[in-house]
Amino acid sequence: MRPASPWILFLQDFRADQSTKLKAKEVLSEASKKWRGMQAGEKAKYEEPAQALKAKYSEAMKSYKESGKQDAWKRDPERPKKPLTPFFKFMEEQRAAAGNPKEVVEITKSAGLKWKSLSESEKSRYAAGWAEAKEKYAAELQAYKDSGKEAKWEKRVGITALKEKMQVRIASKARTQKAKDANKAKLQKAKAVEKAKKAKETEKAKKAKEAEKAKAKKAKEANKAKKAKEAEKAKKAKETEKANPVSAPLAGQESQRD
Repeated sequence: MRPASPWILFLQDFRADQSTKLKAKEVLSEASKKWRGMQAGEKAKYEEPAQALKAKYSEAMKSYKESGKQDAWKRDPERPKKPLTPFFKFMEEQRAAAGNPKEVVEITKSAGLKWKSLSESEKSRYAAGWAEAKEKYAAELQAYKDSGKEAKWEKRVGITALKEKMQVRIASKARTQKAKDANKAKLQKAKAVEKAKKAKETEKAKKAKEAEKAKAKKAKEANKAKKAKEAEKAKKAKETEKANPVSAPLAGQESQRD
């Protein structure tokens, strides 16, 4: 781990002192203001230990690199080297011709354009032996893996442990996701049941309302029929009365005769 800078050491102290006074988002802003306003003598309190940590880190890193562990961690010396593709052979040639490593971006860009402009016959010079080298590399790599050397190297440099941790993390993440999915499915099912229940209640209420409406309509029609019947009866009675009237004038003449 890289050593802390003077600013980081100061920030650690500031956070410890201001933890109960400032909100988390305000700490960095206030600490920065205070740091900029500090005198050189005040900053020395943090610069001196930071220099000591840096010197210790540099010494440890130097020893680590000189031991060959860094290179061994990056790549197992016994692992077969992958052959260069025709394009990378050409690129390597162009870089060697340029001679200035500081212009890598420009060299790469220029070489890419040159490669595209080459004819198939010109490219064949770089492709010579590529297919055979590729087959040879594949066979050597498989033999390297089968020998157990790759597994031993990965265990030695800590890659196996990292892979195991990653697998544990992946498995944990999968379990968490599975639990989330199960909970989501449970909630969706509960919602579906509730929705179906409400739909059923709505349908029941709708049918009850329709039944009530039909009943009211039937009663209204019955009442209308009754009134029509009564009206018809009254009409017939009136017609009967009209057809058999009592003659008032004749009755008056008979009374005069007497």
